Amino acid sequence: MKTKEYSKMAIAGFICSFFSSLLGWIFSGIGLHNIAKYDLKGKGLSIAGIIISSVNFIIGMIIIIAIMGL
Repeated sequence: MKTKEYSKMAIAGFICSFFSSLLGWIFSGIGLHNIAKYDLKGKGLSIAGIIISSVNFIIGMIIIIAIMGL
């Protein structure tokens, strides 16, 4: 029996989510799609990448609005 392998896009999305919200969203979304399509592992990594990217984006927007408001 062959073991499932991790989605490389899910891993990339999770890592990129800490540095770039846009890349984290894109790679995690593609990874989540590939996991469902090809029956791979890493759904948690993809979801975590999307959540971390979203939080980083919101924090970045709050910082930009605070700076612009000064």
